[in-house]
Amino acid sequence: MKRKSALMLTAALLLSILVMGWRTYGQSRPSPPVTQRGWDYSYDSASKSFPTAADKTKITFYDSTGWELLQVVREDYQTVLVFRRPKQAGK
Repeated sequence: MKRKSALMLTAALLLSILVMGWRTYGQSRPSPPVTQRGWDYSYDSASKSFPTAADKTKITFYDSTGWELLQVVREDYQTVLVFRRPKQAGK
């Protein structure tokens, strides 16, 4: 009985040491550098009866140059297209 208790105590102690060592190892590794990501925004007008063929052509042009359509904002007298793309390096 004493032998079984001593074996269980030794196993628990060994397991605790391994867990603590693993946690310490995980915390000592340097974290990867955080890269700042920003966006460039562009705004363009669209027709009042959006979407027309001309609007679709405009969106296709922006898409082919790396922009994505983020939002279409409709107001009383105009429709605005909001585009974004990842910031260009060095700009």
